[in-house]
Amino acid sequence: MKYFILFLTLIWSISGSSQELPFLFKGEVFNSDENLPEKVVSVSLEQNNQVVSNVQTLSNGKYTLRGIVDLSMPFQVKFVKSGFVQKFVQFD
Repeated sequence: MKYFILFLTLIWSISGSSQELPFLFKGEVFNSDENLPEKVVSVSLEQNNQVVSNVQTLSNGKYTLRGIVDLSMPFQVKFVKSGFVQKFVQFD
């Protein structure tokens, strides 16, 4: 009986805990109209309407975004530059 209670306690603690993990997102923003990399684009990692991490693309359009996310909840990577339409990638 005590092993059964121990097992239930273990299962409850695993299922009740959040699954926060490091997130790494690398990429390049490219302007297909001008056939050039797009610099100074704000790339942000957001969860629960809060910015977890934010970077800007380099002159070659590349970026590396890092942060800690809770995988049990949706989050998104958002791309923003003045004069352009906002884009985002949703992870669920």
